[in-house]
This record gives sequence, structure tokens and C-alpha cells, in this order.
Amino acid sequence: MTQTKSLFHSQRPLHQKRVDRPHPSELSQPSLPMGVWLPRRPRHPASDGFNRHAASNQPSYVYLFVHATENRFKIGKSKSPTDRLAQLPEAGQIDGTQSLRVALPDRQRAGQVESLLHKGLAGYRLQLSWMSASGMFKVQSQPWDGATEWFSLTGLRHAIELLRAVPGLHDAEGALLQTLDGQPYWLDRLDDHRSLQDQRRHEAGRYNLGRLEHVCDVLMQIKRHLDFCWTESSDQKASAGTLRIKGFKPWWTIEHLAPRLALTSHELWALKTGKLPSKPDGAMQAFTPLVKLIRYAGDEPKDLELVLNAMERIRKLPAGAVIARRWAAFREVITS
Repeated sequence: MTQTKSLFHSQRPLHQKRVDRPHPSELSQPSLPMGVWLPRRPRHPASDGFNRHAASNQPSYVYLFVHATENRFKIGKSKSPTDRLAQLPEAGQIDGTQSLRVALPDRQRAGQVESLLHKGLAGYRLQLSWMSASGMFKVQSQPWDGATEWFSLTGLRHAIELLRAVPGLHDAEGALLQTLDGQPYWLDRLDDHRSLQDQRRHEAGRYNLGRLEHVCDVLMQIKRHLDFCWTESSDQKASAGTLRIKGFKPWWTIEHLAPRLALTSHELWALKTGKLPSKPDGAMQAFTPLVKLIRYAGDEPKDLELVLNAMERIRKLPAGAVIARRWAAFREVITS
């Protein structure tokens, strides 16, 4: 008699598919993202016949709008800066004499230069609040038009330096910086018909702005190591105030010798008046000091005090109004 086998026992076990497990050393390796390629949707021309490609090739501008009363300026791009200015809620508070524009060949290039300025001046970006008509301040998540593109006025000189350093921005006539109405920047303006007195004053204005930039550079070197504080003067006709540098007297090291000597030199603070000296002492032009007195503090002999001249006198100098505003903005930065 034949022995029958159970059907269950007669069948071979089901074959299981081998699963490769990663080696433990591979688990520590970062996983790479999986890219998914999707075809780009074709762009169709607008029904009204508007040519986007032609519009992108139209000349565009990067603008620097300088606020007339507050120490800030705005960076942006537009094919028409004057039209863009009219859209801003602060249009009536922009200083047209100090605001600038730079012409670019197309919109893409303007965007690149604008991005360069935003990144290069990120440290000077301001977080502003805006009071609405109801008296409520808008928070950062609800900014008004153009609120995120304002920078401290201290960064304006660096913005101009960056623009001058970008290759290929000069046009055939070499006019890079222009006013909003297309005139050359006043520092770059050349006039063969200018009188000798006007020419002397123009050159003095250029010198004074360069001198202020040097002052800011020296003070920033010291700011990295020492603290500053500002005291407003009660008599603005005599002095704008006193800038105190704490712990300056014992600050004697070889690497800090250069800014220390520069700070205490009267040449650092001398601004040209654009006039001939009243006495023939060999000087080509008369000078007015930005700082009229340098002394150690009476209450704390380790602190150095810089007594500023009256801003009323500074504003009368060539480029004096610009210097007074830029100094006020810089003073806010180093004493904050």
C-alpha cells in the first residue's frame, strides 16, 4: 500500500526575495535629494501684443533714494525711477539733489546690480516701522511698499564705491552716477566755464567728503576695540556735542598706533572752506575744523573727548550739508 504524503509537507517552502540591507557605515552618509525634472510650460505672448522679451531688453536703472530729513536711503531698480518714486508713500520726503540713479542695459543686469548692493550693504539694512492713518504701527510681516530696502545713510558711500567698482557700468561719456533727472552726479560734474572761485569751492567739496570718509575709517578701527558715547551740547551755536572714547589713554599697542596718531592729529579734522586764507601763512586754502578740541575727560582721565564744532558752521562749508548729515548718521552707528 502506497503511503500518501500530506500536500502541505510535499510542497517546498515559498522562496522569499532577498532584501539588501545597507551596511552600518552607509547609514552615516547624508542622503542626496532626488531631483525631479518637469518640462517648462511654454510661454505664450500676451493677447494684447505685449512683447515680454522686448520689455526685458529695455534700459533699466538702479536708484538710490536719499531721505531728506532722516539718515537713511533706499536701494531699488526700475525702468523709470521718477515713476517709482511717485508710488512711494514717502515720495515728498526724498532729497532729489542727493538721490542718484545708474543706467543699466536691461532689467536682468539691473537686478544683478541691485542684488549686489543689497548683499554688500546687508549690515546697514534698517528694520522700519510705519504708522498707519489709524495710529497703529505695521509689523514686519506687513511692510508697506518698499519698506525692506532702506539702509542707514552711513552705507551710502559704500554703495557708491560698489557701483564704481562694477565693471562695464560707465557709458561712452564716463557718466556713471546721475541725478534722477539724468544730470551727472555733482562730484563728477565737469564745467569748463566755471569761475575760479566756483572751481575752488567744488574741489573743496570733493576734498571734504573724502576727509569725512577718512575720519569714519579711523573711528571704525577704534570702535572695534573701544566704546563710544555721545553727549549733545546745550549750546548748539558753540558746539554740536562731545564724542567720548572710553579707555583711550592706556590703549597703547603697536597695531593700534596708526589710528591713535591719526585721531589726535589736527589734519584729520581740517575741512576746506574753498576760500583763500586771510593771512599769507603758506596755506593754499583756509580750513575749518570738524573737531575743535581734543582733551582727556575731567571726570575720567582714561577717556578721550572730541568736542565737535557747531554744525551751523560745518553746513556753510563746501558740501557742508552733506557732511553734516553723513556725520550724524555715522555717529548714530558708532554710539549705538
